Amino acid sequence: FISIADELYDENRCTPGFIKEYIFPGGSLPSFSWVIASMAAASRLSKIVAMGFDENFIRTWEYYFDYCAAGFKSYMLGDYQVVFSRRGNVGTLGDPYKGFPSVHNAW
Repeated sequence: FISIADELYDENRCTPGFIKEYIFPGGSLPSFSWVIASMAAASRLSKIVAMGFDENFIRTWEYYFDYCAAGFKSYMLGDYQVVFSRRGNVGTLGDPYKGFPSVHNAW
């Protein structure tokens, strides 16, 4: 995600600008601490613990996320969003291939 420095968050939230007006109307850049606070407030960790998952399980997942973060930061890992669809399925997705060379022509 794109964020703004904590010290600029309040001012930016109330200030109009090109991106807010033309690109993301009504949008606002979050600060990193705002995102962290929101995630903590919405955390369901207590529900995970109530389901019987122990501290070892939770630490394993925390380690996994830290491991992935290090991989992304060092450019050893990448993150992609891929949509697979049958040919002609433009009613559901629009035409995701519009403007791109067709890989289907190679078949």
